[in-house]
Amino acid sequence: MTEANLRVAQWVASAAPALLIGSVALQLRHPQKLHHAPSDVDFIVPPTSLDAIVRALEPEGYGFVNWERAVSAPLDLAAMAGRIYIRGIHAALPQLDVVYESSVEWQRAWARSVTVTGVHVAHDRDLATVFAARGNARDLELVRALVPAT
Repeated sequence: MTEANLRVAQWVASAAPALLIGSVALQLRHPQKLHHAPSDVDFIVPPTSLDAIVRALEPEGYGFVNWERAVSAPLDLAAMAGRIYIRGIHAALPQLDVVYESSVEWQRAWARSVTVTGVHVAHDRDLATVFAARGNARDLELVRALVPAT
């Protein structure tokens, strides 16, 4: 993992309740299982965390979009319903995807997360759910590694 990925993850984690998912989460929990460098940082959050995250990262140079439309705090959550995530874009730092509508149930995932370097990181089963939803061959292989068949 790059220092920049970790810095972005820690900024988000310090702003509001947020659960790290995706490749950066996998690399923090199981560095031996990921064979490529993560290119972005992914979080699942309750919708109530979005404004705080946007407010914290805009001064750091992030701009946010929701379905290619620029957004800023305060966010209109009703208008964003069904759009799943916001994307943070920065000229020199990793892309940030903040998912506010997910198949991973927030309360359960938060309760079983672990904290690594100040960031709540998803449990293996929740990581597997995220990777399985993507459906590509590399991610499905990761699912089998995270949650072996019983």
